[in-house]
Amino acid sequence: MADASSLEAAINTALITAFSGDDESTRIIQIELEGSCTDGEAKVTLYLVSSTFTPLKRLARHKLVNSALSSFLDTGGGVHALTFKCKTPEEHRKANEVVDMVED
Repeated sequence: MADASSLEAAINTALITAFSGDDESTRIIQIELEGSCTDGEAKVTLYLVSSTFTPLKRLARHKLVNSALSSFLDTGGGVHALTFKCKTPEEHRKANEVVDMVED
């Protein structure tokens, strides 16, 4: 990968493509990159919301995301570490309600 913005765009595309069959409920809430993308040392943190996750437990959700991003985790893919949260739209909504209550 050439730089952080191209890596971020490629990750975004890979995720949207992998989860495109879930009636457009997939949203990437956050992608953060740290470290060098050119040296394969990028640390990626992401927060993904998709109705695809609704019937799945955490491990199955993580396997789906790891599979979608496997080419970035392979040697030369630019990513050294991947941290993520996978939520359903309902879980995301509830989490935001809690945050709103705390901030009020």
